Amino acid sequence: MFRPTDFAKLFYRFFAKPRTEYILAEIIASMSRVKPVHVLQVGANDGVLFDPIHTTLLHRRNVTATRIEPIREYFDELQKNCSPYASQVELFNVCITEADGVVNLYFPDPNLVRHCGDKGHGSINPEFVGRSREGLISRPVVGKSFQSLMQEMRSPRADVYISDCEGYDIDLLEKLPIKELDIKVIFIEVVQQSMTTANLSDALKRATDVVIANGFNRVVWDGSDFLSWRAPRESSSQYPEIEGFIRD
Repeated sequence: MFRPTDFAKLFYRFFAKPRTEYILAEIIASMSRVKPVHVLQVGANDGVLFDPIHTTLLHRRNVTATRIEPIREYFDELQKNCSPYASQVELFNVCITEADGVVNLYFPDPNLVRHCGDKGHGSINPEFVGRSREGLISRPVVGKSFQSLMQEMRSPRADVYISDCEGYDIDLLEKLPIKELDIKVIFIEVVQQSMTTANLSDALKRATDVVIANGFNRVVWDGSDFLSWRAPRESSSQYPEIEGFIRD
């Protein structure tokens, strides 16, 4: 049976991608033409719906990814959806937290979700998922810090960092070991429907402060997603150029 979420996946794939996602795809494609690219993705959902790297992983075999999804039901879907490029990914069914331990995760009951926009909305703060049409449930999940994750990742680096964590993205960005992972591109969700103008202004300032402090010098914001990268200082190209990924 063709479900509403199936239609949403098709529509999103072909018609509804935000501008920042097109730029991100162009950046990763450009990087992959020079050398292999590794992506660290926090909040992967089912790996297809509203996902910025699924198509890239399908078509670019030298792009690999560490994908993290804490909600078990969606993690199971993620495993299935990653099967066409299983050798390119490693999957973790954990929640990224400040310290290792067990935390309560709040999310719409997967057995009740009918609206595709609510699928995968999970956060350790129930206020961030309070807009859901379905009843929230809480579940204890394994929490893992970035430092612990780095010890288990196959790759010692991550060229690209992506997160979609329902309002928790800025907090994660401020904890992200950008220099240790040698991250050169950052793509995160910033806007939540419940945000006030003051909240949004603060979120954008916090995100911008982090990337500037880490030597990033390009920023694009499309009203929802925040994209930043490190370009060579001398770059004047009309196309995105990434430090360390320039053809000779």
